[in-house]
Amino acid sequence: MSEHEDFYTPEHIDEQVDALLQARGMPLRDQRLASDLHSILQHTDEDASSLQRVLQKLMEGDMPVQQQGKSIPFTDLHAQQQGQGRFVALSETLKRSTPTHHMKPVARLLNALAAVLVATLLVGMLVTVLALSHTHQSTKGASGKTITATTTPAATATPLPAGSVVYTQSPPKGTNVFPYVAWSPDSKRIATLVVNVLSQKTQLQIWDATTGGDLQTVPLADDLNEVLWSPTGRYLALSNLQTIVIVDSQTGSIVNTINFNPTTASSTSVTGQSLLSSRFPSAGGVGFYSVAWTPDGTSLAVAVSYATSGKVELVNPVTSAVNVTFSANASTIATALSFSTDGQYLAVSYPNDSRIVVWKVSTQAIAFQQNDVQAETIAWQPGTHTLAREVLFPASVQLWDIGSKKLVKTYSGITSFIWSPDGKELAAYTSLADTNGRPNTKTGEVTILDAASGTQVALYKSQHPDIYAVFWSPDGRYLASAEPGSTGNQILVWIA
Repeated sequence: MSEHEDFYTPEHIDEQVDALLQARGMPLRDQRLASDLHSILQHTDEDASSLQRVLQKLMEGDMPVQQQGKSIPFTDLHAQQQGQGRFVALSETLKRSTPTHHMKPVARLLNALAAVLVATLLVGMLVTVLALSHTHQSTKGASGKTITATTTPAATATPLPAGSVVYTQSPPKGTNVFPYVAWSPDSKRIATLVVNVLSQKTQLQIWDATTGGDLQTVPLADDLNEVLWSPTGRYLALSNLQTIVIVDSQTGSIVNTINFNPTTASSTSVTGQSLLSSRFPSAGGVGFYSVAWTPDGTSLAVAVSYATSGKVELVNPVTSAVNVTFSANASTIATALSFSTDGQYLAVSYPNDSRIVVWKVSTQAIAFQQNDVQAETIAWQPGTHTLAREVLFPASVQLWDIGSKKLVKTYSGITSFIWSPDGKELAAYTSLADTNGRPNTKTGEVTILDAASGTQVALYKSQHPDIYAVFWSPDGRYLASAEPGSTGNQILVWIA
């Protein structure tokens, strides 16, 4: 359309558009341009008419425009309509509608400004139409078929599939890590306990949960072996049979130390013989056998054994004050404590006495009890009052509804397990080490089961024969497993 591109002027736009529309043999692109321009001009007739009425008002009377107390919006200064709805220059319209001897200086200035704006507007319309025409033409291929423009998405990192190991956390040289992992409630940090092989001194390590980078190391005076993160995220509870240490998770400072009081515990058996060791349940040992945070993070539940008797206390972690005591049908060695998600119930397992006791927290009354069962592991299904417990023979996990006191489901072939945070899945793990110490070519596995159907939805294979324990991150995205390594225990973080 090179013969037409410089041909449009505001004063003769009507005649030029008509001539363009009536031209024969005009290129197809020029015909589309003229048609589009004609459509645009028709749609602006109403605006031009409104502008004429406003300008006519301004020109009436002998008062200067600035004394009328009115203003003309910039966007309304476009054009003047005439005759058949065509556009002419605004300056020509003013000449025909207003006598020269009535024109004031301000009116003449408005007249000139309006003419310039009209010209600018028309040129802008032409440029826009030309650009649209050029864009439309460029989407045609050589064969005349329309080519659809596509946007290439920005490159993103390919997510790792479930079961992939994100990283492996090995203990520093000369140390070994205990097979316990505590996730922070926001799933951003992991805490473990590491012991120096020579000095037997323990230190708390806090590291970045997604990268494995060390964030904090806290030296400890006691030989501690278990770590629990409070639901509020503020404190960590580190424990062994004789001591519980409360650590501030942000500063690493020790907030409180709770010691077992040996003067209130018997150090001899009922036959008068000295105990073999407080670490072996068969010896009837004394001390703190199990610890768990309440769901609101305000208290610690501590299972206390006195060799011939036992109880569970709710203790203030900062002041050591005992707030509540559960003693009805309590036994000596409690290997597991578990709170229901809403904090209404506390379940305790006494495998030595083949008993599981469930207390209602508000009244300390027994809500449920099972005898003749040995369960090292118990856990409430999140969001329910259904308690899962392991069964050793035959190997299985049973779900019991506390309200109805009925068995509602059995998962066969598994014993060690952990719930997903939403309670919809169950991670069961097995250790396939040969008990006779012979080399084992098999590896440990973590099986993910659908909680409702019991069907397997995923299987993670370890590179090691043993999996000591598995810990699910609170956001449900990761699993951390404690496994043996070439130089000691190590922690592997998996994609869940």
